[in-house]
Amino acid sequence: RRRAVREEAGLRQRNEADFEAHVRHIREAYDQRLADGMRIYYDRAQAAEDDITLFFASEKQRIQELVGEHSAHNNARVQEKLDKYNKAIEQVFSEAPHTM
Repeated sequence: RRRAVREEAGLRQRNEADFEAHVRHIREAYDQRLADGMRIYYDRAQAAEDDITLFFASEKQRIQELVGEHSAHNNARVQEKLDKYNKAIEQVFSEAPHTM
């Protein structure tokens, strides 16, 4: 009878150990699947962040170029007006009687 009790206890212990090993493998598989999913998620999030950063950098550059073109155009217009003003002043002084 004692032998049967010991054999039953040993069988239960082996069964429990086998079950724990099986459950551990299942948990490891699910943990690995979760880690793989999170890696994909973070890779996609990083790619989206990179795309957004690139978009805003290119938009900033485009706006700076537009502002530069606008400034160059305005500078040319201002210079043209200044040249006309200077010519008008020269004309006024060249037509004025010299008193000296």
